[in-house]
Amino acid sequence: MARLGNYQTRQFMENTDTLTTAPRTDKYTVRLSSSQAGEEGTSIQQSRGRRPLESQAKLRAQLINLLRKADYRVMNGKGTQLIELHTMQQKSISAADAFVFLPRPTLAEVFKLTSLVVGYQTDDPEVKGKPTALLQLDDTWSPVLDIFRHLEAQGMISTPARWFTVLDSLEEVAPTIKAQAGQEFSGWPEEFDKPPTPGSSPQSLEKAGAGGQLPNQTARQRRSALPEFNVGVFCSATTRQDSFKRSAYILGQNLAQKGIGVVFGAGSSGMMGELARGALDHGGYLRGANISRIARIEGLPQGLHEYWGEESGIKDIYQRLSVMVANSDAFILLPGGAGTLQELLALLLLLRDKDNPLMRHRVHQDRSKKIVLVNQRLDGSGRGFYDPIINLIQLFGYKVDQDFHVVSNELEAINQLQDSNNTVGRAVGVRAAGDLAVGERRRPSGIGWANV
Repeated sequence: MARLGNYQTRQFMENTDTLTTAPRTDKYTVRLSSSQAGEEGTSIQQSRGRRPLESQAKLRAQLINLLRKADYRVMNGKGTQLIELHTMQQKSISAADAFVFLPRPTLAEVFKLTSLVVGYQTDDPEVKGKPTALLQLDDTWSPVLDIFRHLEAQGMISTPARWFTVLDSLEEVAPTIKAQAGQEFSGWPEEFDKPPTPGSSPQSLEKAGAGGQLPNQTARQRRSALPEFNVGVFCSATTRQDSFKRSAYILGQNLAQKGIGVVFGAGSSGMMGELARGALDHGGYLRGANISRIARIEGLPQGLHEYWGEESGIKDIYQRLSVMVANSDAFILLPGGAGTLQELLALLLLLRDKDNPLMRHRVHQDRSKKIVLVNQRLDGSGRGFYDPIINLIQLFGYKVDQDFHVVSNELEAINQLQDSNNTVGRAVGVRAAGDLAVGERRRPSGIGWANV
């Protein structure tokens, strides 16, 4: 049994004799994800003093040989396929029955692993029963594993060891996948094991009409026009920490008071719910995107002005994110869990694609949309919530104050956006012409991946 800290191989004996086989093929399909030379960017390198591994190509060849001997079909791309946010689920998740990550990950592969964790947590039917294995043959996955441990310690993620298996040899991959095939976990925290708040389910939107207005809005909650500037806010929907929730409320309040619209994941629980309440209590404009599977559990906030869901063509969490990015002029990230980490990594990957309009200002196309991390201090320790995540993304060549900005509280985050707010706001005016739904993309949200 392979061990690494509190991550260990989980043996499930119920399905060791048979494999869950997708109806599209008589083979069990395993998708490999590993770094290759190309546009996907820098991979995490080994620390000095460690015995170097064999070449990546040789490791891949050895693993493919082992998997084929076990009668698995291997999806092993060449790093040339363009996977886009709006096609991620179809091309990468649905097409495979299991996922294996090799050493020396790129940022794209960290995004893929994090996305699978989000899928497991949110009971995505496309990942249920599909095992994920991570090969820790050296120390290159350690910074990523440290982040999951950090999120667990902060109450942002529940027992991450259940979502993927860490292995220390190629020979363990095939039997581990076989042992875990078909196993399912309920990913939602206990606090969500109850019906959503009455009147806050996706069905409420059907009664609201095409405009997406929810019932019981007050005149104070309405604005006469869409704000000139809209900030996409990413944060936890599950945390119980009062300090984090208070931070979200204050951010929503101050954005509203400055006439800045809020684009978010349209949840009514955790920090998301407090963000919405802070904005609506102070006359803010609230725009959200969600899918019914998640909204039925998180609920939708009363007073939501605009809602993008299945009627807008959103079918999964990747399309949801694409719409949120397209309709935001800048981004603020409060403390969050795997979902917030996934969203940050996607923003950074999109930022690297200089020709992608999703991360360009609507008017000043030579400027990128700002990304601001609120690095809230933890329990008087002097450590910031985002410290290990900042350390990770710097390994991939991203720079503070160049690709992203770091502040200590929500008010500083708004101040960081003021220059871009004033410039873009005056140029754009009060209009919704820049708004995009899934079917209205100027250009697909392309990200160059290697084997995702």
